[in-house]
Amino acid sequence: PAIGGYLIGSILRPDRFPGIRSLWHYSGLHVEEDADGNGHAAKRQCGSCDSWNPNLKRLCCGIIPDVWQKLGGEYRDIQEERKAYEFARKPDMSKGQAHRRAWRYAVKAFLKRFWNGWREMDQLESSSAAA
Repeated sequence: PAIGGYLIGSILRPDRFPGIRSLWHYSGLHVEEDADGNGHAAKRQCGSCDSWNPNLKRLCCGIIPDVWQKLGGEYRDIQEERKAYEFARKPDMSKGQAHRRAWRYAVKAFLKRFWNGWREMDQLESSSAAA
């Protein structure tokens, strides 16, 4: 219940985000490019304002995956499938990197379902676009 309450309290209302990618960005699950054009996960940088909520990212990247890791379920299955996909796609990837990418994918799937369900309850248009 506390995790759901924090998630709802951070998002406030579903119409605040025009699309699911906007919510992912606000949650810190977007990819940023460095000077060389390489993509990497968003990180806080000293002296600059973030365009995302660091507390929501902590929830999405730390607390929620820890709970799913212990309890199992649908999103744990999504994570395991995605981890196998990441290793098949790039065999030289480290276990930690594949693990983080897979959990990020599972959390994004959860947020997509959560956001669409909330929008349907509020009778707003929902999105079926995947990323």
